[in-house]
This record gives sequence, C-alpha cells and structure tokens, in this order.
Amino acid sequence: MVCFLALVVGLVLQMFNLPFGLWFTELFGLLGVAWALTRWSGRAPARYVRLTWPGVPAVLFASGLSLANYFGLAIPLQGLSRSIFPRDLTDGFD
Repeated sequence: MVCFLALVVGLVLQMFNLPFGLWFTELFGLLGVAWALTRWSGRAPARYVRLTWPGVPAVLFASGLSLANYFGLAIPLQGLSRSIFPRDLTDGFD
C-alpha cells in the first residue's frame, strides 16, 4: 500500500513539475518506503542500518568527490547531450 501510494503521488507530481516530481519519487519513494517498512517491523531504522555521523574528514572527502563528478562528468555530459539530442527533448529536463 505504501509503495503504491508513493508511486502514484510521485507520478502525479511528475506530470505537473518534472524536477520536483523526480526529487519526490527518489526521496520518498525509495528512502521513505524503506524507512516506513523498517519502522513497522519493530526496528529503529537509523540504528538498524548503523546511521551515524561519519566525521569531518569523510564529509570533506565525499564533497570533493561530488565536485569532481559534477565538473568532470556531469557538465561535459550535459554539453554533449545538448549537441546530440533535439532541443525540445533537452528543454523538458531543464
């Protein structure tokens, strides 16, 4: 029931606003459903997956990797896709 509800709400939101709908579907459709099912099984979700603060060095390392990914892969791939695909298609995902 929860999976179906998250899917329906996510798809409706995607029809009205694609970026927000995709964000909602990813966040609540995947993480929210798993969190709710773990909670309903009688477990504490954060403790069950050992969700703890990793520390400043790990956060800085992950931030550096994300910046390298963004500038090294995401921006070049977006430029390439704009030159290959029709403008109508690429404007729908901006």
